[in-house]
Amino acid sequence: MCHIPVFCWISATVLQNILEEKRNNVVKNNQADDASKTLQESNTEDTPKTLTQMYTHFLRFQIQQSRRKYDGEHTPDVSWDKDAIFSLGKLAFDQLERNNVIFYDTDLEACGIDVYKASVYSGMCTQIFKEETGIVLGTMYCFVHLSIQEFIAALYAHLFLDINKKYVFDQDSTEQENKSETMIDLLKTTVDKALE
Repeated sequence: MCHIPVFCWISATVLQNILEEKRNNVVKNNQADDASKTLQESNTEDTPKTLTQMYTHFLRFQIQQSRRKYDGEHTPDVSWDKDAIFSLGKLAFDQLERNNVIFYDTDLEACGIDVYKASVYSGMCTQIFKEETGIVLGTMYCFVHLSIQEFIAALYAHLFLDINKKYVFDQDSTEQENKSETMIDLLKTTVDKALE
């Protein structure tokens, strides 16, 4: 994977962010006592070891960046933005269901993403201008890599089951019908759909 430029960029982004957090903690630790120093050092030992952990760090970093850049929040510890994750997840999932890697303004709006704020997700999505003889005909979007789209869609499916107690595939069914559904059942259904 180190030969894939977008993965190198994601890795560099995540690792740079982790190193900066560690450096900031060292500065804070020099001013703190030994007990809190040990606690903070253990919190910074979360260097990603799997692709899932890498993408999770990347998603968190992009949400932090968008809040700092567009919302003016400059706090270093920005919590997860549930609405942003659900909107992006719904978009990623819906487009994968349709076998689309390119989507349009209407797709963004259908998932509750403001077209004018789509640049907020610029680290996750890329804006493409459809041109013909120098005239811009429309705007298209895609995730920076298919694996990012798949990760966000999988995260959405997991969170959807966790929160709504039903599968993302069965959004029309009632909670009573899905009472016995578990994460294992979701994974089996997902594999079956992928093999279709």
